[in-house]
Amino acid sequence: MIKNLFLLIVLIAAFNVGCDKIENPVIKKENTINTDLYPGEGDYVIPPFGDYPSHTQNVLIEDFTGHRCGNCPTAAEIAHELKEQYQGQVCVASIHSAKPPYFFQSVSEEGDPEYPAYSHYFRTEAGDQYPLDIAGFIGNPVGMINRDIDDAGQIWQFHPTWSEKVDEILSANEPLLMNVQVNTNYYTETRGLFVHVKSETLKTMEGRYNMVIYLLQDEVIDWQTDYTATPSDIEDYHHKDVLLDNINGPYGDQLFASTSVIGETFQNHYTYEIPEEIEVEGSEPNNDTGLSLIVYLMNRDTYEIIQVIELGVTITY
Repeated sequence: MIKNLFLLIVLIAAFNVGCDKIENPVIKKENTINTDLYPGEGDYVIPPFGDYPSHTQNVLIEDFTGHRCGNCPTAAEIAHELKEQYQGQVCVASIHSAKPPYFFQSVSEEGDPEYPAYSHYFRTEAGDQYPLDIAGFIGNPVGMINRDIDDAGQIWQFHPTWSEKVDEILSANEPLLMNVQVNTNYYTETRGLFVHVKSETLKTMEGRYNMVIYLLQDEVIDWQTDYTATPSDIEDYHHKDVLLDNINGPYGDQLFASTSVIGETFQNHYTYEIPEEIEVEGSEPNNDTGLSLIVYLMNRDTYEIIQVIELGVTITY
């Protein structure tokens, strides 16, 4: 009887391993929430997660630009036309960066003849890191489409090819490897942004995969050089989807570094104090703040993005 029971346990264990699936596991990362940014009474409660907002492959266009780059507005227009055409499937991050000496991103200072024109500082730590780390950066305007490699073996792609690349990814309709969702709370009193991300493995995967969070300003009205305009220096140009910062660093947080099986889930929780120099719109609950988050999952070794979502930040109170 004992022998038969032992054999049954072994068979059940072998069956479970063979299925290569975990039923509703949750791996909670050790991310610290700064409760000093919570102005409410009692303890802060992490909001529950719901359904995933997308079950199909989405696309991130990373548009590397500069406010002194006269050809960059044409690239930005293409990127945002694609975002409008494929609403909910295409996200855009305008990243003001290049390689040193950052001519197209240079700013004027008090005492310069052109000041205050071109005095807005758009660059970010992460934005400056990517052209240095990801081989093949050519110069502005240039971009990456899900950091996927084109037919020539390049990650960095010129803007005339962006539409074709986006169409190629979306029309392929490849099954998702992982999915992701995000919840937020924003409190005006403390300028505290609470970010909660859930990721889930949909197919058994090997490798190193990270989750990254971009903080964007939906629109910044400031100077821009545009060679298609006369005069070419535009004082009130509408810069859209501007990268302000990475909530969790240039390459985010590691979800797993070897194997992840079907159904494995990960939760990551963050607080971020919005700096005073960043304009936050609205004042009442549920008002738009003019800020958005882009959350994406990436292969840390190849940089390829396997899923991305965008969420506008609204005021909690």
